[in-house]
Parts: sequence; C-alpha cells; structure tokens
Amino acid sequence: LDVLPRIFPTYLETLFAEMTRFNQIMIEYLPQTTIFTLLLMLYKYIPNSLVRWRESLAGTLFTMLALQLTKHGFIWYLSFGTDSYSLVYGSLGAVVAFMLWIYLSSCIILVGGHVSSAVALFFRPAREPAANGEPPVFV
Repeated sequence: LDVLPRIFPTYLETLFAEMTRFNQIMIEYLPQTTIFTLLLMLYKYIPNSLVRWRESLAGTLFTMLALQLTKHGFIWYLSFGTDSYSLVYGSLGAVVAFMLWIYLSSCIILVGGHVSSAVALFFRPAREPAANGEPPVFV
C-alpha cells in the first residue's frame, strides 16, 4: 500500500494539481496508518484467547518497525542484486523478488504475533493450577 504513492507520483500530481497539505499528508501516512490498524486488529481479535490492547499494541509496534527495516533493506538488496535475478530467472525475476518480499513480510507478521504472546505471558500473572493437575491458564 505504501508503494503506490511512489509508483504514481506524476499521475497523482496531475490528478491533484493544487494538492493541499492535508492531501499530501493523507497520501503519505494513510497507507501506514491502515497497515497499523489492520495489524492491531489482527493481533487483537484473531487469537482464540483474550488479548489485551497493550499486548496487541506491542506486537503491532514490533511488526511495523520490522516491516519498515525490512522494506529499506530489501530495497537496498534489490538495488545491488537485481542483475543476478535477471540472469537466473530472466523476466520472472520480478516475480521471484515479489515472492521473496511476501515471504519476508509473512514471517515478520508471524513473529509479531509471537511478540504479542510473549508480552502477554510476561505481564500476566498465571492462575493457580487446577485441582486435576492441568497446567495454569493465562487470563
């Protein structure tokens, strides 16, 4: 989502000839805000257990930071490694690079879920074990 304003800058400039400051801010920050909100909801409502907002926020902040670092690292990598992709895969090099980006992003999103779970385990006190010897349950 945050790639679109970089791909079509001339189109956006002609479309919004007299672009106000608000429109510039919306084009720049709306994709990041949307991704942040979607990740926050993902970590809050998808798990099959009670997740507090603080735990969801910790996983989301980690994921956003890791995605930004990975994005800049991936751009740097592609600026030097594009020739080797073209030699090996030909015209499908872009598809391979895109699949690598999807793989890296999905790994980061999964690790963000683990961070959210680790924050929950660290800050929540465990209840006493049940009488039948079952392990303690986190609330």
